[in-house]
Amino acid sequence: MKQKIILFLGILLLLSIVGCAGLQRPKPAFRPSVAKFITTTDLSSFTLDEEDNLYLLRGMEKEIVKYDAQGKMIEKIKLDTPNDPVFYRDSVLLPDKEGNFYINNEKFDSKGKRIAQFHFSGSEVSDQKFDRKGNRYVIRISNKIMKFDSRENEIFTMGQKGLRPGAFNHPDGIALDKKGNMYITEWCNNRVQKFSAEGKFLFAFGSAGSGRGEFKNPSGIAIDSKAFIYVADTNNKRIQVFNSKGSYLLQIPLARYCRSIGVDKKDNIYYSVRSVYYSPTGGVDIIYRIPSIKKQLRAAKPKKIHWVSTPSLPEERVVTPITLEARIISRSPQTEIENITSPNYVNQIFPDPIDKDYVWFATKGGLLKYDRNKKRWTTYTTAQGLLNNEVFSLARDKDTLWIGSFWGISKYNLQTEEWININLKDKSSICEFTDVKKDRFHQDYIWFTSRRGIIRYNKKTRKFLYYKSIIVTASTHLRSIEFDPIQSELVWFVGSEKIVTYNHSKDSWKTQFTIDDLAQHQKKHRTDIHSITGFKIDSYNPDLVWIGTVYHGLFQYNRKTKEWKNLPIGTAFFGTRVNSFTFGINAIWIGTEDGLYRLDRETGELSQISNFRNLKIGRIIQDRYDSNLNWLAVNPTWKENTYLGGGIYRFDKKQNKEELVFAWSKLSSNDVNDIALIDDDMWLGTLHGITKYSKKADSWHTYWGDSNVEVIKQDPVEKRYIWFGTSSGVRRLDTTTDNWDYFTTKDTFPPNWVTSITFSGKEVWFGTFNGLSRYDRKIHQWYSYTTKEGLPMRRVGCLAVDESNPNYLWVGFKQGGVYRFNKKTERWQSYPQITALGIYDIQIENGKVWYAANNGLAYYDLKNEVITQVDNRRTYAFLLSPNKRYIWVGQAPRGGRLLCYNRKTGKRIIYNCEKGLAGFQVNCLTYDKKDNCIWVGTTGGVSKIPFKD
Repeated sequence: MKQKIILFLGILLLLSIVGCAGLQRPKPAFRPSVAKFITTTDLSSFTLDEEDNLYLLRGMEKEIVKYDAQGKMIEKIKLDTPNDPVFYRDSVLLPDKEGNFYINNEKFDSKGKRIAQFHFSGSEVSDQKFDRKGNRYVIRISNKIMKFDSRENEIFTMGQKGLRPGAFNHPDGIALDKKGNMYITEWCNNRVQKFSAEGKFLFAFGSAGSGRGEFKNPSGIAIDSKAFIYVADTNNKRIQVFNSKGSYLLQIPLARYCRSIGVDKKDNIYYSVRSVYYSPTGGVDIIYRIPSIKKQLRAAKPKKIHWVSTPSLPEERVVTPITLEARIISRSPQTEIENITSPNYVNQIFPDPIDKDYVWFATKGGLLKYDRNKKRWTTYTTAQGLLNNEVFSLARDKDTLWIGSFWGISKYNLQTEEWININLKDKSSICEFTDVKKDRFHQDYIWFTSRRGIIRYNKKTRKFLYYKSIIVTASTHLRSIEFDPIQSELVWFVGSEKIVTYNHSKDSWKTQFTIDDLAQHQKKHRTDIHSITGFKIDSYNPDLVWIGTVYHGLFQYNRKTKEWKNLPIGTAFFGTRVNSFTFGINAIWIGTEDGLYRLDRETGELSQISNFRNLKIGRIIQDRYDSNLNWLAVNPTWKENTYLGGGIYRFDKKQNKEELVFAWSKLSSNDVNDIALIDDDMWLGTLHGITKYSKKADSWHTYWGDSNVEVIKQDPVEKRYIWFGTSSGVRRLDTTTDNWDYFTTKDTFPPNWVTSITFSGKEVWFGTFNGLSRYDRKIHQWYSYTTKEGLPMRRVGCLAVDESNPNYLWVGFKQGGVYRFNKKTERWQSYPQITALGIYDIQIENGKVWYAANNGLAYYDLKNEVITQVDNRRTYAFLLSPNKRYIWVGQAPRGGRLLCYNRKTGKRIIYNCEKGLAGFQVNCLTYDKKDNCIWVGTTGGVSKIPFKD
């Protein structure tokens, strides 16, 4: 009996093993029938209209070819652009219902005549689509998504570079479902993100790789009638299909790379391939059609795909140089505006190569000059004539100091003290001038690196030559310029992911090193190289080049022997970030995020200098005239609630002693979010904490700096309390005892990020990223209002209480719209007339609801139910002067400014960086009755403007 049972169990075990083995066999990839639909040449892009007609844009020929659903050609439309360049492969074609065509940033009528051109660059457009309401969505590779209504009015612009939800890295394609939800592919982040029609992030799926649900540079995307999502997984040579929840269903393998994809009414799939990939000329283009795969999709089992942020590298694209038009935007604009800034981050230390007495410092708070003999500091900001306070780079040429700032180039004549500020025509793509150097090979050339390209200026011809995308891609930006002491004709350009050279003799470019090269030569195997932070040719041994990285220390490359060495720095598993390094005869000095290191050339021993342990060394450079001195810039940092460092030091390498030459003061950060005047103190909420300025003592004090402080309010009832809304909850200071109270999510607070505070009787109200909160001061009780409790939207942008009726709380939402909350009945009343997106500030005045939004400043008359638009630029803050005679309006970047309107006469005064304003984005405004001035908080510091109401 026992033998029979054992035999029976053995058979069961054998069957289970065979069954499991069968289950583990990978399913073959789905291969549907594929047919050639149209064969052509010179295809830039294709698209389908609502009648299933197919349109081809032939870029070199400048024509649109229309085919019907059976592939029969209907007509050819020649584009009337005789003086314009051709439309290359990445150009985007979009027909509308009236028969017009949108190509990149231009609009053509049905006969091919250009009838409109839009303000953004055409080369930035990677895709565009219409929704069912006729709104047009434009995807830009500069990580922006724009939405326009049918009259071409901008509804909103969203997006910034990054990996977090809602950020982008080279968005490439867009598809819209029936509800208007957006699905956006990202070439470099290797994922698809889904947003609502209002721009609210919903979810994301996909990660880097070649497995199911993984991507390698996804581009085109389409949605069929059943809401199935088709993604062109370009460099994996396949199309992947997902359901509306982002779950993987199946994949279709392809023989070639595919970027463009479309689906018609019958759910047939169209995609295009090219025999010569990424070439503007030559090659045969084929559009294939795959019959509907509805049956296979219904039978497929959804597989949940988790989102992993692992971006891959984009491929290199090189274009010919462009001659740029430059204009002088200001000349010596000495103003009565006073600026308060702090050099809290030094971008460059520059001992003057001609005048030995001076050392210059490019900082985020302006330009500093140090006189060694007199030991005196001079600060230059926009009030003195500087174009922008965020200065990155400096170069000296005879009597001229060249200054590269965030927004352009400044020339300062050291003899006449005259300023000339230069801006380049293409402001949308040229900004953040990270380095400037006078050419050693060609005396008439000055090189600039901006975040978006390389610029060469010829002093004789006074022309700027722009090398766009020589080194810059969607995920790479430029850092610095170096000259080769051996091969004088070479100029080195350092990017975050690769290093290239320009050869003067051959007028040619060459990629020398990439982060992939570094990854192959790590001393310890950790992870891939994250980023290149710096590159220098050794001053004492030009055969050696040194490359600094994030987390992986220094790399040394010997140009003679072609040998690599890796020097890990830091004790943590990932090491530390190398910010800068400089050379001595016997040692190399390395500035990192956790201190100063010394590398002995002879022994190879690495030691940390105890004087600077745990401090952030932002910049380090050897003194040009004294080889025993190093100049160090220590950036401020907070560790375990302790404020560390902040200052410019001279370090004597012989005596191992440091001298603090200039200590940080004033602002904890130049990015000022709010200003509150309380008694004789001015409180500033910044990106990195709180700063208090005592007017009587003329002293500055910085409090904790671990949070972004959005709003500061003094309690009108219990005046000893000051409330602070931060990115990590609410903090309250008792000014009589100097005690702090902390309120976070543990206290039934919706989220930790607080955007606004207001008071009503015994209650304090807080607007947050996830709802509304109320604090009862009498019983010390918190109450929360989220969408579950009837809150119309999640992200509260601003709050205001109607003084004529304290029962009403007015709420502006960042997703758009203004609502009124009845605190007694706890009911919400909507105002559908107010359709503006991104409400940042709100005030109630005599039956008028004033609001600042993405589309400017306006007010709504409650009695007449009429909206009056005061200004149409994005507005973050506004101020109604006490006697209601003036309105001060703070506006956003790309030509940001501060306006002062006279409400009676309609006249206005404009303040901007060219006229001395500290920064190009105004975040907050406060009227100071005692000093008769307006305090303006900007991204570049605080400005004080004299004003008598």
